[in-house]
Amino acid sequence: MAARKDGLKRYVEERNGKFYAYESTSVMKDGKKVTKTTYLGRQDPVTGEIMEKRKGMTKEERTKNAIVRPGTIVSKEFGNVYFLDGIQSGIGLKDDLIRSFGMFGNTILGMALAQTVDPGAFMDIGHTIRRTAIDEMFDIGRDMSSPRMSDLTRSIGESSECIDMFFNKRLERAGNIVAWDTTTSGTYSVRTGLAEWVPSKDDDVGLRQMKIGLATDGRGVPILFEMFPGSLTDSVMTKRFVSSVRERGKDCIFVMDNGFESGGNVVCLRNDGIRFVMPADDSSKAVKKLLTEFPKHPDVMNKVHDGHAYKVWETELAMILDTKRTTADGGPAYTYLSEYDDGFIECGMKVRAFVCYSSKKYSDEEQRLMVWLDMIEKELDGNTFTRPMEKFYEVAGKAARYFDVTCDGKVLHLVRKSNALSFAENRAGTFVMLSSPEISWDVMMSAYDARRFTEQAFDAYKNGLDGRRPRTGDKYVAKGRIFVKLIALIMRCEISALMRERRINKISVDGILRSTGNIMAVRCGNIIGMTEITKTNRELFGAFGIPVPTERDITNI
Repeated sequence: MAARKDGLKRYVEERNGKFYAYESTSVMKDGKKVTKTTYLGRQDPVTGEIMEKRKGMTKEERTKNAIVRPGTIVSKEFGNVYFLDGIQSGIGLKDDLIRSFGMFGNTILGMALAQTVDPGAFMDIGHTIRRTAIDEMFDIGRDMSSPRMSDLTRSIGESSECIDMFFNKRLERAGNIVAWDTTTSGTYSVRTGLAEWVPSKDDDVGLRQMKIGLATDGRGVPILFEMFPGSLTDSVMTKRFVSSVRERGKDCIFVMDNGFESGGNVVCLRNDGIRFVMPADDSSKAVKKLLTEFPKHPDVMNKVHDGHAYKVWETELAMILDTKRTTADGGPAYTYLSEYDDGFIECGMKVRAFVCYSSKKYSDEEQRLMVWLDMIEKELDGNTFTRPMEKFYEVAGKAARYFDVTCDGKVLHLVRKSNALSFAENRAGTFVMLSSPEISWDVMMSAYDARRFTEQAFDAYKNGLDGRRPRTGDKYVAKGRIFVKLIALIMRCEISALMRERRINKISVDGILRSTGNIMAVRCGNIIGMTEITKTNRELFGAFGIPVPTERDITNI
């Protein structure tokens, strides 16, 4: 430290290989001598020259006008965000979010796009947003760090009116087919008020379950979701859903799974004038009779849907009151009658039934069954187990009906039942669909496709978007997180729908996002540019009707 005649002392400190110069002097304060230090600036280690101090900037100035040393490059993933922006613009997603949530809709969309690019835990959203151009393109301007995620998602979950407004706007954009399905979701927490001990549809054994209902349009793109207590049955949830959609003023065809199908539920739909499509349960005597008569019936026709050939018999089923039983809630129960049963003609309550056979479906089901039985035999037949019969039912599950089982001590022996296999072979490729009387074959099959797309959407939600277990015990946080996941699911399902419609089948959704993610927005000093766009990138943008990005599309990098 060097002392000067004016009493100032100058010294230099080294930190991380850089040298910082200071001056200090002694002053009197409150009758005491204290040291006052002044920062002079960085010192050049070679010449000893002190460089001029850089003027301090506000946080906004540092964000918008970052000073970058010559030769230093800042880059962000740009192509994937630009691609997703083109997709969401095509379906009015951002517009609906902003009309429902105000400018907070930008934040929700940014979180959802981060989940679309990098599905996973919410704690990683901030990292994804910093790595990509999401913040710059959508001007989020919020702290998206992990500690803030619970606050942000809770504020979404508590905004029930905004969520309902968003769903209303998505319903307005949907066509006249709405498909509905439900699933269980396991959670470690009991504090949601929805989690209960019930059987799981998945592998979450030992966890409390809540239920999630998901509705999609005819293209398989989600339009709304609802959360329910785990103990509610599928039929109760579906009745609530139908009522909810009708209250929103939407007139559409409802597509449901066979968990809702029963004579009583069908009568309720017919009495309320609700158009519907659902698969029939083949355990009903009347449905079994249709399946038996189908191969030889003279009215069987050849039809084609979506490039696949079907044999179809269009007939009817009647519903009559079953005086020998009641429903689970004590209400009246109904049973089906086919045209071969007494009382069919006199019954005034009827539904249309489509008995269908597909050779492709037959081949797939036959292949799947044979592979399944072979795997069971290899695991069990001739092997020793402590509790052999328990092991058999654990492994075989629903395939147990295809085997005669004997035990030689603790050794299992399996023999296939020829009659059961013949019955399964005769039924393979055949299915029965029920609908309200005014539904045609083409409309029914389009609706049936929508139900399949809903199942695929659930699979994408649980696996592709890591939606299996909400990692929170707060029901509002859980609702907010599921809502963000739903927006991401809308994006992925819209891309999948466009791929089906435009025959884009050589790449997956993840492959598209990875490929376009290689297009980087780059800043070096005050120069902004973009890395090369490959032929594959140009073909992808063209296939989806999105203009190829240019440097004019880059902002605030």
